[in-house]
Amino acid sequence: MKEMQFDTSNKALYGDEKNIVNCFLNYKNYRTNESIEKLLESMHFTFKIWADSIKEENFYNDFTIYSICRFLDTDNKPIGPVEIKIKTYKKFLKRNDIKIYEDIVFLFLEFLSKDTIDINYFKPKYFKRFLYHVAMEMKYLIFKRIRTVNQLCRRDALFHSLVGIKQIPIALIDTNDYSVYIDTNMLTLYENYFITLISYGFTFTQRMLLMHNNKKQQLQEEKETWQLLKKKLLDN
Repeated sequence: MKEMQFDTSNKALYGDEKNIVNCFLNYKNYRTNESIEKLLESMHFTFKIWADSIKEENFYNDFTIYSICRFLDTDNKPIGPVEIKIKTYKKFLKRNDIKIYEDIVFLFLEFLSKDTIDINYFKPKYFKRFLYHVAMEMKYLIFKRIRTVNQLCRRDALFHSLVGIKQIPIALIDTNDYSVYIDTNMLTLYENYFITLISYGFTFTQRMLLMHNNKKQQLQEEKETWQLLKKKLLDN
């Protein structure tokens, strides 16, 4: 990936600088659904530019995206060129019906939940520093997300089967409740994916992360999936 110089004195985020800061302040003070919605609206232009840059693999259009891609290109967890890592990330999101923009919004909400914003940043003289702080936090979260997706996909047999690597036709499922061999051809895509994660040793926490669920949602989904699988076994 070629090196490129950016004017770092420019805005780190796009849109109305004062409005973005005011929306952050409003959210920090009230934390209502309306304050979150207004904050997301103020960030829309920035998120769209980032999402479009990743979607179109335009790594030189924005400093934040450029920095993410530079990190990915030199990162060795896993080793590989940034172009492949971005394509893997895009395929993963597409297969899970997640838009890049939506994933960025999710990461932004994760950033807000950490509550790391110093109230002093909301003084006018610190506006640019504040916007830069938000951009750098988002840069780290997006980089970490793309890296994690690539790490998981390297170990995910089903993912590789969907992009050209043959999957195993029979899976051995061994849990505290069930121990069976099952023909993977009789499963839905989601069931196949779930079975593959378990049979290849993914922990509950790893499955929860990969499926973008919280603990309660993951427990419920796995319970329902096991019930469906048991019914299929009995029916066949």
